[in-house]
Amino acid sequence: MSLWRTTDSRVAYQNKWIRVVEETFERPDGTTGLYGVVKTKGGVGVVASDSAGRIVLVAQYRYPASVNSLEIPKGAFDQFNGTESAVEAAQRELKEETGIAAGNWLELATVHTLLGYSDDTVHLFAANDIVEGERNLDDEERIEVVRLTFEEAVRAINDEIVIQGIEYRITDATTISALFMARNANMV
Repeated sequence: MSLWRTTDSRVAYQNKWIRVVEETFERPDGTTGLYGVVKTKGGVGVVASDSAGRIVLVAQYRYPASVNSLEIPKGAFDQFNGTESAVEAAQRELKEETGIAAGNWLELATVHTLLGYSDDTVHLFAANDIVEGERNLDDEERIEVVRLTFEEAVRAINDEIVIQGIEYRITDATTISALFMARNANMV
């Protein structure tokens, strides 16, 4: 299959996290079209587990979807600036959001999160042999750290769990896929 050729591109909107680009393209058969693409720097996510086998998750409100979400620690990774590797970004995000450092790391996969309208990719890792420390949250982050067994995490995909009086579920596709990849790799 041939790739489509971009004939024009303009930035419709941007902030420090995303850039929305409107692109005109030509298909191999000569027909043309218009696409709105959300471009990101990329991200990292970590399935970290403690010595008891509990998975470290973060509970937070996600404004775009208006949901209370349970997720693996994850965040931005500027894969294009070359200042850090994917595993270094994952180590940074795990430490920032949970205060945890891990001694054992395994790269699970790199996944596309929203192929229909974004170039967003997330590098997924599993980590264990953890050491507790201080968190360093970004100003806009409001996060609670939660530990669940794998079985409890799987139940939270379908059923709400209550954390400090608030109902949460795991609906984030990146988190769900990472949990099962980590399980398949015998990391949780």
